[in-house]
Amino acid sequence: MTGTPWWCWCWRVALAGLAAGATGTLLIGLRDLFRASDIAARITGGVLVLVAALALGAIVTAFSGRSRRQWLPGAVAAAVMLLLSLWVAVSILSWRQVELTAALVVSVLIAVTAGYALLLSQVVRTFAAAPPPATDEGQKNPGEPPTRRGELLGALATLAAAVFALPLAWYSAHYLPTHTGPSVSIKLQFGEMTAHKTQAAVPLTITVENTGTVDARMIGSLYEVSGVKVLASPASTGPEPLDLDRLKDMTDDNYGPGARYSNTTHMEEPELIQFGQVVWDQSTLLPDETTEATIMVFFPLRTYDVLRGGVDIAIARDDRLPIGRPVPGEADPVGTVTPCGPASVVVREWPIETGSLLEQLTEERREIIRGMVIKHPDADGSWWSGVPYLEYQVQRLRETCEHLFAPKGELEEESMAGLSGAMGEILVPAEMAPRAP
Repeated sequence: MTGTPWWCWCWRVALAGLAAGATGTLLIGLRDLFRASDIAARITGGVLVLVAALALGAIVTAFSGRSRRQWLPGAVAAAVMLLLSLWVAVSILSWRQVELTAALVVSVLIAVTAGYALLLSQVVRTFAAAPPPATDEGQKNPGEPPTRRGELLGALATLAAAVFALPLAWYSAHYLPTHTGPSVSIKLQFGEMTAHKTQAAVPLTITVENTGTVDARMIGSLYEVSGVKVLASPASTGPEPLDLDRLKDMTDDNYGPGARYSNTTHMEEPELIQFGQVVWDQSTLLPDETTEATIMVFFPLRTYDVLRGGVDIAIARDDRLPIGRPVPGEADPVGTVTPCGPASVVVREWPIETGSLLEQLTEERREIIRGMVIKHPDADGSWWSGVPYLEYQVQRLRETCEHLFAPKGELEEESMAGLSGAMGEILVPAEMAPRAP
């Protein structure tokens, strides 16, 4: 290439700007490669280092080269930085927080510069000096080594083998382990019921086992015990015809096994006796690990015919929800009764920690919120006690409390979060149950 026309200077200025972006990418990658908190973030950091090193090497080659193919390394560097910046920009497009504005602006600026450099590289290629005539059949361009067909075929064969082998290795070594959801088994069992002074007492044992292959985070837990009075039809009365109103009451909502229909008995609405936590909030259960709690439940004599127990635990994959440190100046999260619209909820919040510098620059600030609803005007107590009940959300930082009742979305899916539960009943012995009328 001869002379220094304006388009050549513009091309070099654009490449210099891309070199600055590649240097920043290299520093981010090095930081994450050695200091990120999880292996996936460290692998991403290593990829950033390789990509940035490729771009920088191509830019240096473009500046120092003197052949007619000087445009090629510049085009490679521009293409690499264009793809990288577009990937970062797309990952930020759903942002709603001002902290990510700077990263979005920088990534868009690099993408525009890379596109500009890519176009100018074609101009450089078009107006470059024509190659000197070939002087030898084995050396068409002086100073450039001939291409050997055998070496080319060997390289293509190696590349083809890698194309088939690498996806399989990635799928088994990375994709499956990182996309397996948590799984827990919950067992609820009442013990022997006894009279104690003026009350009846029964032990309730709750066992939680991690039956999956990944660590399970228990965001929050709730057990509750309620009493039910059962009214039986007289023995002389035969089976009643199907009562459509009662059938509708049973099928109005997704009540679970607590709801049932019988044409010889009628269960009244349950009355709450006792509730509490099963485990500490944000506890982690390792694969095949089991935790067990036995709680004594007291209730008035001759009041209920059946005791009904229920357990709900909000779980998520542990490595998807790294808990960060509390906001400076604030104490550890403590449950507070918070008005959430018409409801009253005991709310606890934990900020989610980002595992790498790249995540800090490209991901929104998020938090886990656990709510124990203790008052709600729309609570349905037909078959279960209307309150309390458990709610949870993985949400963007500083969402309003009402968002706790919003449908679960992409953040919960990303965290592999969900509810796991169990239910059990026990018949109250006749000597402790209500007397027959």
